[in-house]
Amino acid sequence: VAVSFKIPGLREDAQAAVRVRRDRARTRGSDRTPSVTGHDPSYFRGDRLFAWSRGGYYFAADASSPEALDRFMQAFPY
Repeated sequence: VAVSFKIPGLREDAQAAVRVRRDRARTRGSDRTPSVTGHDPSYFRGDRLFAWSRGGYYFAADASSPEALDRFMQAFPY
């Protein structure tokens, strides 16, 4: 699992980054619910991706498989 983060600066920009990742994943057919955008925190879970925001920060965890993401989600206190 590779974890990345960005500091867009504004809470709304971080939430928009989650929404963009969600929309991109959905066009590729990768869609798992839950998904919450426009709130703090915002988040999206795809088959091999978990993206979330906290305040003005954006985070993403990209995994090699759905199973790897499941293990990450159980172990990481996001």
